[in-house]
Amino acid sequence: MTDHHSLKELLTQVIQTPEQQMYLAHLMGYDYCIKYRSGSTNTVANALSRTPYSSPATLLVLSVPCLTFLDKLKKHLLHDPQFVQLWCDIQAHPDNYSDYSITQDLIMNVGRM
Repeated sequence: MTDHHSLKELLTQVIQTPEQQMYLAHLMGYDYCIKYRSGSTNTVANALSRTPYSSPATLLVLSVPCLTFLDKLKKHLLHDPQFVQLWCDIQAHPDNYSDYSITQDLIMNVGRM
């Protein structure tokens, strides 16, 4: 259900921008039906489009985690003599270490770090 009348004709409109093409390509994989319902009768769409605060001074914040664990681990491993020796051995003789591989500057053993 939508309160945007133009979305009702989404599949018959001329798609002009790359963004529209990308979003339409994602929608083509779903089985759906777009139904128009005016804003006053479409309480679900109205509730989702309105924030609980009507003040223009409302601050909306997006928090994104910054994962630094792998970067710190790589720095510490460069100072570990056993890691450095194994790293050199794997690069010099990869046939002797068939279970090991080097991925993103880390030594992997059978796909595990």
